[in-house]
Amino acid sequence: MSIVNVDISLLPMLNTDLEVDDKFPPEVEAFRQKILQSECFLFASPEYNYTVTTPLKNAIDWASRPPDVFADKAAAIVSAGGGFGGGLAQYSLRQDSSI
Repeated sequence: MSIVNVDISLLPMLNTDLEVDDKFPPEVEAFRQKILQSECFLFASPEYNYTVTTPLKNAIDWASRPPDVFADKAAAIVSAGGGFGGGLAQYSLRQDSSI
């Protein structure tokens, strides 16, 4: 087993107008291909304002565009934060996504 850190900082903010002729921007397509090649996922994020970070949510939004590259794959969520220690971010991610 190997773990690959995927840099999501290069992804543009989700904007379906960037999808031209059913194709994603190159950065998004490269990201989606990495996900397609993966067997499972570990999402890690600090808790900001009771949720995951905007870049992580953006990456998930791009990946879940049809066809959903997360479909039928296992995932785990790790977060950190004050108070509940990131629990609210995990809850938010489970509620807001197809994961």
